[in-house]
Amino acid sequence: MSENLIFVDFGSFAIYWYAVFMVLAAAAASCLFVLFRGWQGEDASHAWNTVVGAMPAALIGSRIFYGWFGVASFTGGWKDFMDLPSGGYAFYGAAGGLLLALAVSAAVRKDSFVRLLDAAMAPLAAALVIVRFAGITSGEDMGFPVQTDSPRKLPFLIWSEAEQSWNVWVGFFEGVAAAVILAVCAVFFVSRYVRHGKGTRNGDTTLVFMMMYGLSQSVFESMRNDSLFMVTLGFVKISEIVSIVMAVAAFVVVAVRYFRVRGNARGLVISCVCYAALLTAAVICEFKMNAVDLLRNYGIMSVSLGLMLVISFRLLLSGRSVADASAGGVSAGRTHAPVTRGRNPRRVSSRGGQFPDMPLNDSETVFNA
Repeated sequence: MSENLIFVDFGSFAIYWYAVFMVLAAAAASCLFVLFRGWQGEDASHAWNTVVGAMPAALIGSRIFYGWFGVASFTGGWKDFMDLPSGGYAFYGAAGGLLLALAVSAAVRKDSFVRLLDAAMAPLAAALVIVRFAGITSGEDMGFPVQTDSPRKLPFLIWSEAEQSWNVWVGFFEGVAAAVILAVCAVFFVSRYVRHGKGTRNGDTTLVFMMMYGLSQSVFESMRNDSLFMVTLGFVKISEIVSIVMAVAAFVVVAVRYFRVRGNARGLVISCVCYAALLTAAVICEFKMNAVDLLRNYGIMSVSLGLMLVISFRLLLSGRSVADASAGGVSAGRTHAPVTRGRNPRRVSSRGGQFPDMPLNDSETVFNA
């Protein structure tokens, strides 16, 4: 297949298919975010105002990140930087711009930053589903070459014009992983903000996204041949480092919350030791990656990161299961309105989407048990 497929060609100016899919991804994520904020009790106009501020911030952040770590692509300086249709975007830069925009929105409207993050996770995953699969139109997200007699029968192989070989289409796996993350984040979000389930807390959806995306992307970034590298350490892929750091940060938060709720120091220590050992095994496999033992190293690396995800989810769910521990007949982690007798309680939305009789700050921070 040809790379960078053109949607419309105006001679000196062209619009690529990948750009079209990026716009569709942004539109889908925006609509989902407004929907999710509505489930939190937020007015649609306010949610759209947040989207309007977040979009340019994400675009600028994405461009800056790519320009910093892919400096070779911007030899023309500002002229190349402003040439947006030619590509050159990075997800983690967009995520950084999005975080900044949400933080500003929360500060201006005196809203909960964590609740905004929870509402943004599933839409972000939905955008990733579209963008990852759309990578086939630009020749991006490709991995190592594969020798096979029947390449067209394998959906995860893609032809590279530049290398004249069949390569692993990493975007296929990234798209499938993003779809799974979308489904899981949606379940956690609905459990917390729609069903007001017992034991659910603000920040759960964000932690789930960080754990799942961080650990899965660590493998995929290792497989890609078009990743950005560290400026000072040319052999280290920056996105892989950020992915691991994000997953570990989520694990630390989950571990702290687990200990605050359970108080099980022994179980926590065992989990942390196992997590650290698995992380070490994954890092060793990455540095020992070679053509001879490629599949073996990726296999060990994937299993190690998968087990790390299992440990993270175990701590998260174990901490949630006793969040409603009764204290004198009153639920300690109540996240739903108390049942009233003799009248039909009416849901009244307010800023932040809380019930009038529900404490606004019952779980405002990710660390709150």
